[in-house]
Amino acid sequence: MGIFMMMNFIAGATATRLISKALEVKSPSLQLNPFLLDHNSFNFSKIYAVLAILIVMVTFIYRSNFRKETIKDH
Repeated sequence: MGIFMMMNFIAGATATRLISKALEVKSPSLQLNPFLLDHNSFNFSKIYAVLAILIVMVTFIYRSNFRKETIKDH
């Protein structure tokens, strides 16, 4: 249980650091949100787009690894 809590703490600290570094970028080079109207919120939009992509990837990996096998009756 102790190593699990330590890994959660380290992962949370690392994620916070990466998000803060992404927010510090002043001149973004890649626009992921085509509906963005206000350029002041560009960094937040980019972070949420990346998090949405990660959620889709994790969901796909989870479903492919833990999919129930269907039993076919003949």
